[in-house]
Amino acid sequence: MMPRTPRLRIGEVVRHDNGLWRVELVNPCRARLVPLDRRRVRFHDYGTDGEVEFDGAASRPISICPDADIERVSPAELEDIMATKKATKKPATEKKPRAAAAPKEDLCTFAIRIPRTESAAIHKAAGPGGATKWARAILAAAAKGDVEAVRSALGA
Repeated sequence: MMPRTPRLRIGEVVRHDNGLWRVELVNPCRARLVPLDRRRVRFHDYGTDGEVEFDGAASRPISICPDADIERVSPAELEDIMATKKATKKPATEKKPRAAAAPKEDLCTFAIRIPRTESAAIHKAAGPGGATKWARAILAAAAKGDVEAVRSALGA
């Protein structure tokens, strides 16, 4: 009879798929492993109109059998690995300053409900890709009482 492999425990670090993983959850059916390696993640946040940058996991968590015969990493070995990684980190590159963005116009949304036939007529009159700007010009000119601007937008 082969000796039984001890069950994984939360917090242990194991070596799997040429990488280091930390055991995050253990139950009778599975053990969830999360990668220790991190990568820099950057994306554009449209809510704040700025860049968001953070350290994210190198890959997604995986699940394995909690009794799997997997190589465990001792705390001393883990300290050596982490010290080596810190020593070999590349220096951060200098960020170039951004040019100042032009101030944005203070806009709000004005919505109207119209029949499809009228919508089609507006799109036809405005030409390709210009219905919103055309309708905005007509509405603003009419609100100001500027008959000449309305006529010029209508092309008359």
